[in-house]
Amino acid sequence: MTTLKFIPIIALLLFTSLGTFAANGDTISTESGLKIVILENGNGSKPTDGDKCKIELVASLLDGTLIESTYDAGMPFKFNLGDINVIPGLHEALRMLNVGDKAVIIIPSHLAFGDNGLLEEGTTDTYMIPPGATSKFEIDFVSAKTTKYSAPVQQQRTITSSIR
Repeated sequence: MTTLKFIPIIALLLFTSLGTFAANGDTISTESGLKIVILENGNGSKPTDGDKCKIELVASLLDGTLIESTYDAGMPFKFNLGDINVIPGLHEALRMLNVGDKAVIIIPSHLAFGDNGLLEEGTTDTYMIPPGATSKFEIDFVSAKTTKYSAPVQQQRTITSSIR
């Protein structure tokens, strides 16, 4: 009988560790509404806040409208994990992935561009991403490296705000 008491605990541990053990084709759904479908497992480690991440991506709306492609641009997207200038859904997803993973990420509006959407550059009424739109990111997580400048996000914000 005591073994049965531990089954819910074991199930909870397996569920919360899903990002670590997700296999090809598995879908991870978070409480925030983010969905991640693992296409290929990488063998790298998980990134931590402040790491310099490099990803290849194709971003689109759910109807297939292309937002951005690093492949077309000929340059991967590089940013520090936790940087406030990157949409929250991308940070949340990468924190659950390993370097080398290939995945499709469905990012709800509130974790992307929200009710404001994103206007095309130089316009006041043409949206690149409409208000309330859900985004789809196909990513290849190329690398995550700690640099001598890496610091937890809160510390980076404090340093930046103290300079002003």
